[in-house]
Formats: sequence, structure tokens, C-alpha cells
Amino acid sequence: MRPREWALVAVRTLTCDPDRGGYRHPAAACRALRNLARLEAHPTGIACACAFMLVPPPLIVGRVDGRDVSFTVDGCSLCGLPRHAGADARVLLSA
Repeated sequence: MRPREWALVAVRTLTCDPDRGGYRHPAAACRALRNLARLEAHPTGIACACAFMLVPPPLIVGRVDGRDVSFTVDGCSLCGLPRHAGADARVLLSA
């Protein structure tokens, strides 16, 4: 018998200027979101080998500074980005 596959789905809202939503510290989440959106828009082109992926990966969808954004926030998608991208991801993925 195969084990069942499952996924935890959590949806949070975040509005910036004014900062509010489903985060304990919405201002920090807004800063992190802007940083990640900026980094994702200008990838470094560094190739990474991803041995482990979450399925489905954490996903951010919305609008940042007037433009639509949609990107995953996991180890593979953060690979090759500056080190502070991981800190921004932790802010957005924290409970």
C-alpha cells in the first residue's frame, strides 16, 4: 500500500502602504516581499542542482509596486540569489 500524498495549503494576505494583513509584522513582510520581487525580476543566471523540492513549492502571487508577480519561494528558486534572499523568504514563510 502506497502512503497518501498530502499538501498543507496556507493563504495569507498582505497589503503594503499601509502595511497590514495576515503577518505578525506586516511592515517586515512588505520589505521582504519587495526585496524578493526585485531579486526574482533580475535572476543571476547561476545554475543550481536541486536535490530536494517541496511539492507544491511555496508560491507568492500578487502585485508589487504596480506590477504582477508570481514566483516560488523554495531552496531551488532562491539558489543563486544573494544570501539575504533566504532571510526575506523566512520572513514571508514564518508562521
